[in-house]
Amino acid sequence: MTFPAPPCRKIALIGYEGVQSLDLVGPLEVFSMANRFGARPRYEVLLASPDGGEIICNSGLRLAGSLALEQLPADIDTLLVGGGDPQGLAAVSSTAVLDWLRRQDGAT
Repeated sequence: MTFPAPPCRKIALIGYEGVQSLDLVGPLEVFSMANRFGARPRYEVLLASPDGGEIICNSGLRLAGSLALEQLPADIDTLLVGGGDPQGLAAVSSTAVLDWLRRQDGAT
């Protein structure tokens, strides 16, 4: 008996200035490695930030090429928002990230 291959799942990793790098890089590594063990990729990992472009983590690590939140597709299966230091978390809680999350949930 043959079962159909499961669909490719869209994973969005949300970062912002001051995010903890491990919270983005760790899941990126896990999902990327999982894609190596099948006949075809099971995960499409998308890195995003409020305005797109470069994300400067609280360690100083710079992650380039993120999508703007508004560029993310509507059919995301899993959404992970990175944590950060107190200053980063305070800044992100009063910015576009929180507003975008509320819109995704239909809360606004």
